[in-house]
Amino acid sequence: MDDSRTGSPETTADGTGGDGRRPQLLQHSSYRCDVCSKYFRGSRHLKAHRRAHVAPERRPRVKCGEPFGSKRHSTVHCRAAHAEDEKPYRCDGCDKSFSANSGLAVHRRTHTGETPYRCGACGRSFNQTSTLTSHRRTHTGEKPYRCDGCGKWFAQKSTLTAHRRTHTGEKPYRCDLCDRSFGQKGVLNSHRRTHTGEKPYRCDGCDKSFGQSGALVVHRRTHTGEKPYRCERCDNRFNQVGSLMAHRRTHRDRDRDAIVTTTRS
Repeated sequence: MDDSRTGSPETTADGTGGDGRRPQLLQHSSYRCDVCSKYFRGSRHLKAHRRAHVAPERRPRVKCGEPFGSKRHSTVHCRAAHAEDEKPYRCDGCDKSFSANSGLAVHRRTHTGETPYRCGACGRSFNQTSTLTSHRRTHTGEKPYRCDGCGKWFAQKSTLTAHRRTHTGEKPYRCDLCDRSFGQKGVLNSHRRTHTGEKPYRCDGCDKSFGQSGALVVHRRTHTGEKPYRCERCDNRFNQVGSLMAHRRTHRDRDRDAIVTTTRS
């Protein structure tokens, strides 16, 4: 049995623990260092403490030769002091740097337009496997990410992260032009265009441009005639959800008028 953990505190004749402390202070601290006899509340704390006894020459080292008590501490140090060395793979198209060659390979596809990963269900192609994996869930309906605040499920981890902010109220993305803050970076980017007037989304049917991708999607339906939003009461169809919501109100108004008429009669 490993003597680094004791079932109960060790005591001496004077009623103190083996290190001079009272046993009641040790009764929940049963992880003992076999080098200096100090006690700790958990194995993780004991493991971290043991590194203090390791000779400096045996501790994890980084490029500058500095020894650290743990790999995590050396990683933090490297990112702060050796940021340039930590990203040796540089893109010759835009000078972005990456810590791994695989990351650079994926990034280069944003320049070349290469999309080698193809969805077998619909034929769409993507530039990395993780994006294809996320896309496949639109076909399967799989939603593996659950919010522990309200129980809702999401297909993408990033969508869950953004959703959680509706519970916490966190808005980490701030506009530097008007100080408004947003819960999602994409919403901030869209908002900034109200200041800059930028309209990067252009219709290939009539050359109209839009500041939001959603506005372009709705506009394209004026060309295709697509009306994906159907009223469940009368089967009328609409090309945007706002028009459907307005239409539904006409049914509610009629229902209310019918109730009033019946009451009066």
